[in-house]
Amino acid sequence: MNRLAYRGPAERAGLRVGDVITALDGRPVGAPKLARRGVIAWIRGSTHRVTVRRPGGAQTLAVRVTRRPKAPGYVRLFLTHAPLPDFTLPRVGAPGSVTFSKLRGKVVLVLFWASWCAVCKTVLPLLARLHRRYAAAGLAVVAVSRDARLAPLQGAIAQQRLPFYVAHDRKNGVGKKNRIKIIPSLLFVDRYSVVRDYVQGAAYTYAQLRRTVRRMLRQRRPLAHRAGGLLVGEGAAGCV
Repeated sequence: MNRLAYRGPAERAGLRVGDVITALDGRPVGAPKLARRGVIAWIRGSTHRVTVRRPGGAQTLAVRVTRRPKAPGYVRLFLTHAPLPDFTLPRVGAPGSVTFSKLRGKVVLVLFWASWCAVCKTVLPLLARLHRRYAAAGLAVVAVSRDARLAPLQGAIAQQRLPFYVAHDRKNGVGKKNRIKIIPSLLFVDRYSVVRDYVQGAAYTYAQLRRTVRRMLRQRRPLAHRAGGLLVGEGAAGCV
């Protein structure tokens, strides 16, 4: 296993990143796809035995099947309290590229958007205002666009006069890797590259964003895993 949903059934049962599943209910598993098929066939509310191989020997754990959360709840379980995978994308409106790992040490807001998304355009001024006020204190904003064509994106940047990083992800590779299907989607990443919250849509105010950013800027050490988001509210409006 290379990733676990924070506070999901697998983590609560004791599974760890790095475990190799060798059997389900006593039946040997020879390939990852066989394990996926077996888990998908399980019925909600049932309990099953999962045998894993890890340093120190094999161990069998009891896992209870729960209902799969719907988006954006599933995306939040997948992303939050885990490091955001590194990415490098070409910049738009400025030379060079944006590499996420080079921003470590800063609080980073990562916006997934597109120039054709009307809802996204309501978020950009809020992020621009935050950038101007808190960039000197350690805030970075990265707007990852999935525009198919460059010209409309360049036009939107010029019209909005965006002061932060704008990256072009023509094939939406970063969004797909992080299971983000709806735009706008906003990730709050702390100074240690750990995602602390995920918000879909645009149902939030500048004041809410400012409070969250200020709280994250005060962080000076890694945070332990904990439940709950940083920003209250979830926007339903968005573009697919």
